Amino acid sequence: MARLEIDSIRLAIGENEILKGVSLDIAEGECVSILGPSGCGKTTTLRAIAGFTTPHAGDIRIDERSILELPPHKRNLGLVFQDYALFPHMTVTENIAYGLVMRKASKVDIRQRVDQILELVQLSDLENRFPSEMSGGQRQRVALARALVIHPDVLLLDEPLGALDRKLRDQMQVEFRRIQHEVGITTIFVTHDQEEALSLSDRVAVMLDGQIQEIGAPETLYQSPISHDVMTFLGASNVLTGVIAYDENSNAKVECDGGLVLKVNTTGLKNGERKRLGIRPENFTISSTIDTQVPNSFNGTIEECIYKGAYADVYVRINSGHLINVHYKKQHGGNDHGIAKSGTVVIGSNIFISVHPENILMFT
Repeated sequence: MARLEIDSIRLAIGENEILKGVSLDIAEGECVSILGPSGCGKTTTLRAIAGFTTPHAGDIRIDERSILELPPHKRNLGLVFQDYALFPHMTVTENIAYGLVMRKASKVDIRQRVDQILELVQLSDLENRFPSEMSGGQRQRVALARALVIHPDVLLLDEPLGALDRKLRDQMQVEFRRIQHEVGITTIFVTHDQEEALSLSDRVAVMLDGQIQEIGAPETLYQSPISHDVMTFLGASNVLTGVIAYDENSNAKVECDGGLVLKVNTTGLKNGERKRLGIRPENFTISSTIDTQVPNSFNGTIEECIYKGAYADVYVRINSGHLINVHYKKQHGGNDHGIAKSGTVVIGSNIFISVHPENILMFT
């Protein structure tokens, strides 16, 4: 295991600055995802760590030693790519052993280490197959085994699950997490898939426009982001804007554009201060009757319902004119909150939605 430090690296192509002072400190054995949209600089960051591109400023260190002057093959890094990059003419064993052969390891050592890694990735019974004879998930595990067998200081994963179907990706997420925990290797996982980042990582670094906007534990980053941009990128949100005001009892509220008023818990706000608000769809409750126990409860009409399997996206036009996205999930025991007939949400139904003040995120 090793500690990886990325210290204010910058990289430009012509007038276009791709990386704008990227910094990350990754502890020994930690798995960190760099999450961001296409073109934000996450893969360029990974390529800089691997040595395939050179930053114009900043430093990259492994265990406090700079690796910028080292060629890629001397950085002792394990790499797994989206397309696997397996040799089609080699068997599973030959693919995995390739890095050890290039390092001139002994035949005994190669056999021992390949056997160990085959057992780790649960492919011992497929050692003589060729890549063309294997499924996508099996080829992905071969690529991971090849990266791990050389005992790298850091494992770099570049969208490794992107070529797999949804079900296989879910299975491989569990496998990756199991293997990463078992090996205990320092890992950077680059992805644009939010679910992957949240489920695979000890911490998630959200990258937007060449910069790390925010980094934190998955649950903290999702539930309590500091940045409005991170909130809107990381999961669905209802975004509102408004002005802080206080009632006669000094309770804070936000008078939103369009006439909607929301009571909030946050203290220390300035009267008249303008704020952006974010409310996750799953933090709303929906019912055919008003919930008098919740300070923020609004009447509205269902305009659209999009079935997503585990839940449905219900779009409610409340009386202020705002269109609110609410996640509707039928509860155990068949409770449908009085809004569904025969298990189906009825478009045009008059309903109530409510949200607790503590579930309203607020940004400058």
